[in-house]
Amino acid sequence: MPKKTLCEQVLTLCDKYFPGDPPEYFFDVSWVGFNSILDVYRCGALHLTAGVCALVTKKDLEYWGVDELLLEPCCALKYYPEIELCVKEIQGEEQSRAKQQVHVPKTKIYGVGCYNRSLPQDGTRHFFVKNQFAVSALSLNF
Repeated sequence: MPKKTLCEQVLTLCDKYFPGDPPEYFFDVSWVGFNSILDVYRCGALHLTAGVCALVTKKDLEYWGVDELLLEPCCALKYYPEIELCVKEIQGEEQSRAKQQVHVPKTKIYGVGCYNRSLPQDGTRHFFVKNQFAVSALSLNF
């Protein structure tokens, strides 16, 4: 088996690598919890970042190869119950969606959020369809 090049070896550790002076490394992951990950290597202790979803933290730990058992007891008491709540919430959402799946007749949908309304056969547009995007955009500002 041929030996890997330096670039191939580096790409096993990061998502993209740009050799040069200085070389650039790209990690395709959220930066929000990175300080906690970095502190594991600095201090040997893992504390959670306040306000970050436990599932996001779990994915970050998996990405960086950090064992969640390194969590300090003060954070573990918050982390594990939150993981359980998130998993139950996701399962409940999936069950709810499965129950609510209804056969929707195929119609022509124009624009964002037209609520499955179709254009009339004469080619004119309903006022609702033309202005739905503006209404949706306004409601996002609240």
